[in-house]
Amino acid sequence: MLRFIVRRLIVGLGILLISSFIMYMLTDFSMDYLADLRQSTDPNKEFLIAERIRLLDLETPAYLRYFKWLGNFVTGDLGTAWTTQRSVTSLLSTAIASTLQLVTAATFLAIFLGVESESSPPSASTRPSTTSSPSSPSSSTRSRRSGWPFSPRSSARSASTTSCVIP
Repeated sequence: MLRFIVRRLIVGLGILLISSFIMYMLTDFSMDYLADLRQSTDPNKEFLIAERIRLLDLETPAYLRYFKWLGNFVTGDLGTAWTTQRSVTSLLSTAIASTLQLVTAATFLAIFLGVESESSPPSASTRPSTTSSPSSPSSSTRSRRSGWPFSPRSSARSASTTSCVIP
């Protein structure tokens, strides 16, 4: 059993690494880190572009930057957000608090709505019915016994729940 768990953890870690690499590369390919500076009219535009290239290490290929980021992530250094110059750890702490509030509210709402819908009586459209007329009890009994038509329930349960016939 321990061997199975270890194997699953290794596979899960591999999937996590591959998916994070793919997301890093897709994000890198889709972003233009210098777009705002290229359209700038500042007299020191070239200096700002060079500074951003140095700050984001854009001279290094993206796959090497991923492994550098991964090493920093493992050691606990999440870096600095280049748009706000704030620590990513501080940004995450505020985002995690909001996320936990939303998850808690959604969970209580789902539990309340789930309990409410489970405790309400079934409506006429959800109540099982037989397709035979009330005057022919043999076909009605046969229908309930076999679970036909369209009844996924067992025959014993469907016989007890189909006590009325909707005209």
